[in-house]
Amino acid sequence: MPDFEFRPWISPTIYRGSSHRFALSLLQYHDTNKNAKMNTEVTIVAGKLIKRSQGLRERYQSELGKLNGLEKYALAVEVARLMQEQQEQISFAAQVQKEVIETWTNADYADMGVDRTTADTELGFTTTLLPLVDLHAETEKRKARAKKRLEATWGENWEDEVGDLMPPWPAEEFLRGLAVFSEKHVDWAVAKTILQDRIKQRLAAKKTRKVPWLIARDILARYKEKPVAGQ
Repeated sequence: MPDFEFRPWISPTIYRGSSHRFALSLLQYHDTNKNAKMNTEVTIVAGKLIKRSQGLRERYQSELGKLNGLEKYALAVEVARLMQEQQEQISFAAQVQKEVIETWTNADYADMGVDRTTADTELGFTTTLLPLVDLHAETEKRKARAKKRLEATWGENWEDEVGDLMPPWPAEEFLRGLAVFSEKHVDWAVAKTILQDRIKQRLAAKKTRKVPWLIARDILARYKEKPVAGQ
């Protein structure tokens, strides 16, 4: 089984309203391990599936019909991972939106030509933002636990050590996977060499994400590692 746990997805009704569109605008920005090619293809298919909602059910079922048992589960895991990443991003955007709204004074509302009650409704403050903020808080607690594990293995300055290898958005799954990796490779100098080698392997492979930082696949996949001096 992959080292991945899908967190419950918040009810779709939560996402109706203007604040969901606002959150999305802010974000412009498991391994069944049959083989690397399958993992790459699954990632591509999953990304295309959830890119738009129109016909999602039919397209998902169609893709599943083309796959064998292992591949079906790999696709389901990848869709879950992408959902969780987007959930984290949207819930963080909601937290930021909440903080912005809470700074508004009566004078601000008067200047914007709207009263608090109307703004609460139109921005989905109670119905949309607050549930998402609660979700963000729970995610951050789990991330904090993963960071504690990393601190226990690689030291208090582990984030500085990882440096540019860290992705711009370290999601919960990524941090949990990195924590597991750190407990298997406690010596940071050795771990760094392994991680850099995995990035190089991915960049050299066909049809893979060409980003210079670590992605969950680099940590979770079982690469054929080269012997590291001192290990």
